[in-house]
This record gives sequence, C-alpha cells and structure tokens, in this order.
Amino acid sequence: MGAATAAACLLLVVGGLFGGLLFPSRTDGPGAGPPPSPPASTSAAPVVAGERITASDPRSAVKGYVVLRRKAWGTEVELHLAGVPKGSHCRLLVIARDGRRDALGSWYVPYDEGYGEYRGSTMFPRGQLFSFEVVGLDGRPLLTIPT
Repeated sequence: MGAATAAACLLLVVGGLFGGLLFPSRTDGPGAGPPPSPPASTSAAPVVAGERITASDPRSAVKGYVVLRRKAWGTEVELHLAGVPKGSHCRLLVIARDGRRDALGSWYVPYDEGYGEYRGSTMFPRGQLFSFEVVGLDGRPLLTIPT
C-alpha cells in the first residue's frame, strides 16, 4: 500500500470520528434540537378532498359513508362501511336521478369487525347522482345513502 493510499485511509477514519463528534446523529440527548422534519411526500397522486355523505340503517345495523370526487369522466366513489356481517357478499350500486343504474363493484366480507373500504367509479357526473345502495347478492338492501 502506498503512502498516498495510507494517508487517504487515515483521513477517512479521522474524518469520520471527528465528523461524528461535530455532527452527532443522536437527537435525544440534553440540548438536542428538534427532530428533523419528515421528508416531503413523494406520492404521485395528491390527496384530493371530496364530498362526504353519511347514512345508517337501524334495521340492518349497517352504517357508512361515501366520499365523492368529481372527475371529467364521471364520479370517483370511496365507500366506507361498518356493521356488515362476516361472510356477506355485497354489491354497490349507484342510482341516477333519471332512474338509470350503474354497478360499482361487488365483494366478499372476510373480516370479523364488519368494517371495510371499497373504491369504484361511475360514469354519472355528481349532479346526476340520486343514491348509492349496498345490497346483498340476493338484492336485499343493507344500506341506502341518498345524495
């Protein structure tokens, strides 16, 4: 090993030790400043607020809400449900003001707590929405959310 290589290695070791004393990585000791700010979000899609509409059905004990976001192609829908029995098969429908219907999706309830979140979309613009219906596969209504 040459003298220049040895000097460079020694400089790295001393620099690392000296730098650790000048710039300690611990922030929980006495006189420590505030913790560093978290890095800025790198999410590609910004969080967009939407219109929230809540409903409950005392007969079925199901309650929930939808969050609606207007889009150029229709409406984005986020459904949050609680109280649906485990093992249920459900379907989400939207009814337009003129009576047309659109199926937003269906799912099986695998959880014990009876809570879930489902996302879908409809071709209907927000102004044409009349209600959302969560129904069993047998068509039995579990929850209606009027808009």
